[in-house]
Amino acid sequence: MKNRILKTSKSTLLLFTAYFLFPEAYAQELPFDHPDKKKFSATVVYENGEAKMVNGYGEMSFGEAYFSRPLAERVQNRYTYIVSARGIEGPEKSNEENAGVRFNITYKDVVLGSGTGFDDPTYGQQRRDALNAAFQYLSSIINNTGEADVQIDPSFFQNITPGNTPPLATSTAPSNASRGFNDCLAFRHLNTGTDPSNSLPDGILSFNFGNNINYYYGIDGAPTNNQYDFFTVALHEIIHMLGFTSYVNASGTSQAAANVFTAFDEFILDPGYNPLLVTSGSGSNLTVAVPQVSYLTSNDLWFDNMNGLSTPVHAPGTFSASSLDHFDNSRSTNGKFVMNNSLSKGEYYRNLHAEEALALVRLGYDINISMATSVEDMPQSNADARIYPNPATSGEGVKINLQGVNKPEILVVVYDMLGRVSYSKVVMNNGSGPLTAIDPHNNLAPGMYIVIGSSKDELFNQKLVIE
Repeated sequence: MKNRILKTSKSTLLLFTAYFLFPEAYAQELPFDHPDKKKFSATVVYENGEAKMVNGYGEMSFGEAYFSRPLAERVQNRYTYIVSARGIEGPEKSNEENAGVRFNITYKDVVLGSGTGFDDPTYGQQRRDALNAAFQYLSSIINNTGEADVQIDPSFFQNITPGNTPPLATSTAPSNASRGFNDCLAFRHLNTGTDPSNSLPDGILSFNFGNNINYYYGIDGAPTNNQYDFFTVALHEIIHMLGFTSYVNASGTSQAAANVFTAFDEFILDPGYNPLLVTSGSGSNLTVAVPQVSYLTSNDLWFDNMNGLSTPVHAPGTFSASSLDHFDNSRSTNGKFVMNNSLSKGEYYRNLHAEEALALVRLGYDINISMATSVEDMPQSNADARIYPNPATSGEGVKINLQGVNKPEILVVVYDMLGRVSYSKVVMNNGSGPLTAIDPHNNLAPGMYIVIGSSKDELFNQKLVIE
C-alpha cells in the first residue's frame, strides 16, 4: 500500500510540474463540440405512432415524461425557463400568443437535483443566467413567431490534461429521417408554431464543467486571458441546435442514416463551387450521390450563402468531428465567426457575424440582419468613451466617461436588439466629468442594448446590458 501511495504521489507531482513548467500542454484553444459526432446526429422516427429519437449508433430515446406536463407547471417548478426577447417569462405567460419566438429551456441538472452543473449551489444560477441570455439574444433577432422546447442534458466533467483537449459542449439538432435534406425539429417548431413531437425535445445541449476549465459567466464580453467565455460557447451550441450542422462523415455518406442529410448539407459547395451533395430520384427512391472524398479534406469547401456569398466551411486536411460543421476563421477575409470550430481563452462573441446571420436566413429563418450582426459591422468608434455601470439595473442612471470628446453637445441614442430606438437625448458636455447619458427615470427594460453617441465628426458605440 505504501508503494502504491508513493507512486500516486509521484504521478500527481509530475502532473503539477508539467502544468507549471509546460503550460502550453494545457491547451489555450479547446474544441467547441464533442469528437464523436455520430453520437449526436439524431433523427426522429415513429414506431406504432410513438416518436423516438435514434442516433448514428442506433441508440434510441423516447423522450422524457416531464415534457408531457403543462409548461406552466414546469415553469412553476423552476426547472423550465421561458425565454423571449423580453426576457424570462413566468408561468402566467406560458400560453401567451404573439410573444415572438420563444425558447422553453429545461435544465435536467435541476430536474434531477444533482447539485452539479446548472444545479451547482455556487455557479448554477450564473450558468443558467448566461445560457438564458444567449437564448434571449437569439430570440431578439429571429422574427419567426413559434417556440422550441430545449433540453439541457446533465452536465459532464472532463478536465484539460496534457495532450487532451476535451470539448466545451455538445449539441443535438434532431431532424426527420426522410431521404434527402431535412429541417431540424427546432426550425419546424419555431417556424410553424406546431410541435413536431410532443414527447421529444426540439434540441438538446450539454456543457462541460471540468474543474480546470475556467469559465467567465458574465454577459458583458469581458473574459480575462485565462477564461473561456461561456456566453460564446452557449451561442455557438444553440446555433448548431437551430440546424447549423452537417451529417456528412469521412466517407461522404451520412453518419445518421443512409441518404439522410441536414438542410445545412444542401448548401455546402465543393472546390468548384458546385453542390457537394447531389440528389436523384424522389421519395423512398431518392438517393444522395457520394461526393469525391478528397473534397472533404481539401480545405476548400464553401457554404452557398445568401446574396451570392460563398462562406468558407471548415474542411481541414484530416477529417475530424468538426469537419463541415463549422465556418473557418483561418480562411475568412471578413472577420471571425462564432461558428469557428474552437475557442481560445479570452476570446468572446456577443453577436453573429453577418454571414452567419445570412446562413440562418438560408436555412429558412426570418432574421433581423441589422441587429443580429456584431458591433464590428457598425460605424467604428473614433472617440474614447466608457459607459457605466454596465450591466446596470432598470431605473439606474447610466453615465459616460469621455476622453478626447470636445464638442459641447452629444446625441446619445439607445437601440434595442430589434433596432428600435429605446431612448435618445442630447447631452451637454462641459468637460467637468462623467455625463449622465441615460436618466434614471427613463427606465429601460432588462435586455441588451447598443448605445451610440455622436457629435459631428466624433462617434462612439458600446453595448449596454440592463438587468
